[in-house]
Amino acid sequence: MDERTVISGLYLSWAQGTALYVKYAELRRVSYSELMVLYMLLEAGRLTQRELSLRCELTKQTVNQTVKKLREAGYLVMENDPSDRRRKVLAFTEAGRRHALDIAEPLRQMEVQVFQAVGPERMAAMKETSDLFNWFMGRELARFAERKP
Repeated sequence: MDERTVISGLYLSWAQGTALYVKYAELRRVSYSELMVLYMLLEAGRLTQRELSLRCELTKQTVNQTVKKLREAGYLVMENDPSDRRRKVLAFTEAGRRHALDIAEPLRQMEVQVFQAVGPERMAAMKETSDLFNWFMGRELARFAERKP
């Protein structure tokens, strides 16, 4: 296969993967952004809005709107970071943790089943290859930005 065919296949694969998570969010009656915020906070425990934006690959505005909705529902609180009082971190309330687990746990179980079906070696290779692609693409984007008029 030539480069363009493989790269086009990658685009399709990435889009299909994202679409599956969007479909799961729809089935759970939450937005994709809410799913990502809940999932990432479950994984990390506490994060700033900026960290959420970076981890979820969502705009600051989208994260802000999602966090506002979750705070108003009583699922999230904003606290001072114990290591840096100037920073504000988001954390779950008890109701928020239960909500997040209700939404994310079935997804996590599906991911484990898929991981086992694909196999640990292939999954690790996929992650390593994706990370390598992203590193090189980031470098090319930086070069492009430098020469942009």
